[in-house]
Amino acid sequence: MTPVSPRWTPNVLWLAYAVIFLTAISVPLRSLGKAAMQGTLGMACVFSLILIISNRDVNAQFKRALQSRLALLWGILGLAWVIGLPFSFNSLGSFEIGLRSLGYMLGTTMIYAVLRSYPEHHAWMWKVLTASAFAAGFDALLTLNHIPFIGAHLMGGVGAFSNPSGTYKPYAVTALCLAPVVILAGHHVGGQWKRLAYVHLLIVVMIIFMTGNRSAMAGLIAMLGITSLCVATHSRRTFIGVLTILAIITGIIASWLYMRLPEAALTHVKGLYLPTWLVDPHRQKIWEFTFDKFLEHPIFGIGIDQINYIPGAHKIVPGISASAYQVPSHPHNWMLELASETGLVGLCAVLLCLGYLVYVLSIRYLKHKDGQSMAGLVLIGAFFSSSLFNFSIWTSWWQLTFYILIAMVLSMGSKVRSNL
Repeated sequence: MTPVSPRWTPNVLWLAYAVIFLTAISVPLRSLGKAAMQGTLGMACVFSLILIISNRDVNAQFKRALQSRLALLWGILGLAWVIGLPFSFNSLGSFEIGLRSLGYMLGTTMIYAVLRSYPEHHAWMWKVLTASAFAAGFDALLTLNHIPFIGAHLMGGVGAFSNPSGTYKPYAVTALCLAPVVILAGHHVGGQWKRLAYVHLLIVVMIIFMTGNRSAMAGLIAMLGITSLCVATHSRRTFIGVLTILAIITGIIASWLYMRLPEAALTHVKGLYLPTWLVDPHRQKIWEFTFDKFLEHPIFGIGIDQINYIPGAHKIVPGISASAYQVPSHPHNWMLELASETGLVGLCAVLLCLGYLVYVLSIRYLKHKDGQSMAGLVLIGAFFSSSLFNFSIWTSWWQLTFYILIAMVLSMGSKVRSNL
C-alpha cells in the first residue's frame, strides 16, 4: 500500500498529536504502575503504525530508521540470540522473551519515526514531558511523606501504602532516567520550563534517598560523573562546580549506605568479596552463582531469561535467610545476566549496539556541544549503571523506559537525514 495522506490533513495531525502526547506522558506514568505506562505506549504504537501506513513523511522516516547502522546492529543482535536458541534450557521461552525485546525496539522505532516527522511540535512534547514528570514526582514525594495524593488512590487506596518507600522504589530509578531528558526539555523550551526541570531534579534526588534505592544512587553518581566529563570539554569553571557536586553526592551516598548497614550485613556469610555496606551479601552470592554459570557456558549461555530456572538456582544461601535463594528471580546485574544467558556472543552483540550509540553521541557532542547528545550520554550512563544492581534487563517496563527516552532524545534534529 502506498502512503498517500497529505501531511496536514486533520486526521493525520490528530494522530500525530496523540502519539506525541502519549509518548511524553508514558514514562512518568510508571509512577502509577506498569500497566499505565505500557498501555499508553501500546496506544502510541497503534497510532504510529496507522501513520506509517497512511502518511508519506512518517513512512519515509520509518524506512530511513530501518536502514540506519544502528538498525543493522539490531539485526546482528537478533541473529546472535537466534544462534543461541538451540543451547537454551528452554528454547521456546528464550525465543518468546527475545522476540518480545526485538518487538519493543521495532515499536519504539515506529514512535521515533512519528516524532522525527513533526519537529515543529517538539516544544509541545517537551512541555508535556516536563509537566507530567514534575506532577508524577511531586505526587510520589507527597506519598513518601505519608500524604496520599493521586497515585495513592489510583493504586489501591491509602491502605495499600503502608510501605510507600517499597512501592515507589522502582519509580525512583525511572525518575532518575527521566531527569536528564527533562532537563534537556527544559533547556529546549526555556523560561519557567527550565526552572521546573531543575526542581524536578531536586525531587528525584529526594525520592531516591527516601526510597533507599541503591541502584538509583549508583545511577545518580554515574549521571553526575558523565555530566562533569561533558562540561569539562568547554567550561572549566562549570566542570569544577559539577565535580564538586559529584564529590559531595558520592560522599553523602557512601555515608548513608554505611550508616544504614542492613541486618544481612551482620550475618556470617562466607566467600564475600565486597564490603557488605556497599553490596549486600545475598546479591554478592547471586553474582557469584551467575558468574559460575557463565564460566560453564561461556559461548552461547544457558538461554535468555533462564538463569533462575536452572538446577541450583533455588538452593538456599547459608547464613542469610530461609528465602535467600541463589537466584530468586534474576541476577540483579545486566552484564552478568547477559553473559550467563546469552554467552559472549550475545553480550558482545549488545555491547556493539551500545558502544556504537555512545560513539555517535560522543563524537557529535565533541563537535557541536549540543544538549541532545549530552542528554543521551547521561541517560545511557544512568540507565546502565543502575542496571548493574537492579531489575532484570528483560523486564518490559525497564526496557521500554530506556527505549522511549532515548528515542525522544534522538528524535531531535533535522528530519531529512538519519540521526544514526
